[in-house]
Amino acid sequence: MSSLPRLAALCGLLTALGSPGATVAVPEDPASTSEPELGSREAPDGREVENRESQSPGAEARKREDRERVGRGTEGREAEHRFSKKEAMEEAAGDQEPGEPGPLARIAAAARASLTEAGLERLEGEIAGRRMVLWRGGSGPDLVLLHGSGQQAGSWAAVVPGLVQDHTLHVLDLPGHGESAPEKGILPMDTVVEGVETYLLGLENEAVLVGNSMGAWLATILAHRHPDRVQRIVIVNGGALLNVPAEGLTLMPANREQARKVMEALRAPESPPLSDELLDDIVLRSRNGPIGRMMQDMQGLMAHLLDGRLHEVEIPVDILWGESDRLIPLDYARRMESQLPRARLTVLERCGHIPASECPERFGAALREILERPPPDRSKSEGGEAEQRRRGEAESTDSVGEPGNPEGEEPPEEATDETADEEESVDREEGPDGGTRAPEEIP
Repeated sequence: MSSLPRLAALCGLLTALGSPGATVAVPEDPASTSEPELGSREAPDGREVENRESQSPGAEARKREDRERVGRGTEGREAEHRFSKKEAMEEAAGDQEPGEPGPLARIAAAARASLTEAGLERLEGEIAGRRMVLWRGGSGPDLVLLHGSGQQAGSWAAVVPGLVQDHTLHVLDLPGHGESAPEKGILPMDTVVEGVETYLLGLENEAVLVGNSMGAWLATILAHRHPDRVQRIVIVNGGALLNVPAEGLTLMPANREQARKVMEALRAPESPPLSDELLDDIVLRSRNGPIGRMMQDMQGLMAHLLDGRLHEVEIPVDILWGESDRLIPLDYARRMESQLPRARLTVLERCGHIPASECPERFGAALREILERPPPDRSKSEGGEAEQRRRGEAESTDSVGEPGNPEGEEPPEEATDETADEEESVDREEGPDGGTRAPEEIP
């Protein structure tokens, strides 16, 4: 993985919550007002999709500058944090002049540029009557990547290089996000679903959907509605069940401390702290971004939940979960697994709400392994496969006992079929906590 996608990915979590609603394209040089050259190609649904790439020297110079800034000194690694996200993003911000986008928007722009560097083509066209921007490329089965609320296509930048060789990737700016319309006003869930649904139905073949956060919710909805068009789904730290966040957490922080608290809940505890400047940027952009706009249609959001209906989702579902997520905790994933007919849970240790950004190498490896394996079947008692801990922290070589038994105790007796059935029955009886308070989190 090149240095740019590596750092863009590690910064993607901040961009996701900190720049909702911001146009993340790198701004062109003010002196350049010429119309960009347009190329076109036909979308799978027959609509003309334009490929808009600015040819102005100013824009190209700015893109190079952003890539150099974001990529500088990024030979760090995931676990040891040899570089600081805080320092890297402050450097990416540079000497910001009045009127220029803040550090979060500039980092998002660098991440989006790296999608093109990975071999994807930026396309722009009309889907469901609205402008949609997406990146497409690669070779193989169709794989559609759906980001979360407040994010944009660049949040997948770090995992694209590992997927593009074996899949035809479709990386969308969801409606109302990134550069996809609508840019202002209330953003109903109906609008978001309609845009992705229209694009999916226009594809020639069945597709695999991978969704994070709200993207996982969308993937579940589409799998439920169109089992003939969706081959399987992978849902990452999100879903279509009601989730009530812990008290004191809000995705629309009103001040720096609220922003700090929600960012700590979204990431692993060992993640480096964020600067006050970045937290202030999150507060500044949150209220009028996609999250705030979607929250204005709470009734529409609630109408798309599938509580009590997950058993109707017949296609295979892999649940890939960042264990450190305290906004949508692991119990939520277990609840989904117990209700879905064909589900398999894989847990990523030391990863939070957006694993593709926080732990891209381990997330990418786990995702590729899932896609290479046969999909989960209807059996849920396959020797512990119901919950797998993959790509987690390496076992200590000086451990007293065997992996999973650090105290060196005798391993427990294997459960009989009767015991396994009883345990599964208990799991299946677990349900929502009965709370009726409207959720602030978009699943």
